[in-house]
Amino acid sequence: MEFFTSDESRERQVEYNVFHTALAAAVADDGAKLWAEVREKERRRSVQGLPPVDPDEQFFAQAVDAVLEQHGDFALTSTDVRRAITSVREVEARRLRDDQQRTLQRELVAYVRSNVSRLSREAQMENRALVIAGKSEQPIGLVAHRIAVEKIRERLSLDRLPAPVIEKTILAVHERHPALFDPPHKVGSEEQGSAAVRASFPTPPTSRRASPINAAGRVPRQSGAQSEVER
Repeated sequence: MEFFTSDESRERQVEYNVFHTALAAAVADDGAKLWAEVREKERRRSVQGLPPVDPDEQFFAQAVDAVLEQHGDFALTSTDVRRAITSVREVEARRLRDDQQRTLQRELVAYVRSNVSRLSREAQMENRALVIAGKSEQPIGLVAHRIAVEKIRERLSLDRLPAPVIEKTILAVHERHPALFDPPHKVGSEEQGSAAVRASFPTPPTSRRASPINAAGRVPRQSGAQSEVER
């Protein structure tokens, strides 16, 4: 117990905390610059015919060098340094995952709102295919959001997002659009679009009530009035 409460132990823990904080800041603030340096070093190694190195390990080695250059040496063991690297790597992975998830959510919202009619038609077709395959239809809005993800994922970096996280994001965005898509319905062979889209168009002015016309093509007389022939 004396070892863990000694001044030396406390000082070492303080140094570890300072190093950990500085390393996390270097990775978050200078990550793009550090990765550019890693790629450049890898290019030079390739030109020289040297074997490649693990880019992730090279990245954190350069981050540690940057911290030491800025703060000076630390009274830490290699085990301490490795522990800090492991911790910061996990923190950075969570940060990148959260950033990618927020980007996916923002882009999905924008794409869906801009392509409601087309997504609605494609979702209707997808549901018809499910029925033909003997499967149950799914909520039209949810199918539309899944289609939208496939449309935009090529232009996004989603390498940190596993499939369950992507599906969770789709569900979250779908819940933000409760009235954007109509329930599945058919009118002839053509889908009439979503309620939200139809509501966005101005309502045409109400025309004057037309006089009813009977089967003979004449306007029927009002009650109590007599025609000239009857009189």
